Amino acid sequence: MVAIDVRDGGMVFRKRGFGKSNLLAVGSQLVILDESGDLIGGQLNEEGVSELWRIPALSKTAWTVPALAGRRLLLRNGSELKVYRFP
Repeated sequence: MVAIDVRDGGMVFRKRGFGKSNLLAVGSQLVILDESGDLIGGQLNEEGVSELWRIPALSKTAWTVPALAGRRLLLRNGSELKVYRFP
């Protein structure tokens, strides 16, 4: 994962360990869905992103962005749709 400063294009941080993934920002937290189907909770900090938790959420390749509707977190891939309650 790489963060870029939009003002000057400079790299703010680079963090390995998330593979190819899509993310959703919820306040200062990140909800990350990687291509293997793992759902990861992250916290932004000065060094980058700290992983708070990780669960196997989908059983096959996932390339979609997580969606949040109220407290419902929706995840999908080509064959599954799952809904989780977001704290």
